[in-house]
Amino acid sequence: MRKLLPVLLHLIALQMNATCETAPSKPATEIAAEQSHVQTSKVLPFSAEKVWKVIAGFNTLQDYHAAVPESRLAEGGVVRYLTISEEAGGGIVVERLMAFSEEDMTFSYKIIGLIESPLPLHKYHAWVDLEPIDDKQCKLSWSSKFYAMGASKEEAEEIIRAIYKGCYDGIESVLGK
Repeated sequence: MRKLLPVLLHLIALQMNATCETAPSKPATEIAAEQSHVQTSKVLPFSAEKVWKVIAGFNTLQDYHAAVPESRLAEGGVVRYLTISEEAGGGIVVERLMAFSEEDMTFSYKIIGLIESPLPLHKYHAWVDLEPIDDKQCKLSWSSKFYAMGASKEEAEEIIRAIYKGCYDGIESVLGK
């Protein structure tokens, strides 16, 4: 059964990918008409190289985000299955890496599936950008576009801001050790 589970999750994610990209899984009236844009950034007291080592792997979120106890890669490393802690709502979020630049210290990803997850998101696409300020500081920016689904636009935006705050806080905790 353990060997079959990843295959089943992958098949579910592929089905959900089609659902997420072509038709909402909930009635259209529950999807916000206006697209949300969330932009956050934080100056971190660490070099960009140190921060990049923590965030650059597409399978590292569990190393610094308290709400993600487990992450697993699939499809040659471009799809990740993020297990979300019960305290944060539970479920599995399936994301696809869309772009990655080691040189520019940027990457982007999309949510392609939500498995038993309460996240109120539809067509979520995020961008991460890391800019050096000097040898001891950098600016990390996390931004996204999405439609709220099953929640108000404001509620969905606040959830995303809280997720990004968890990233910033986790990075500071890991590198501050």
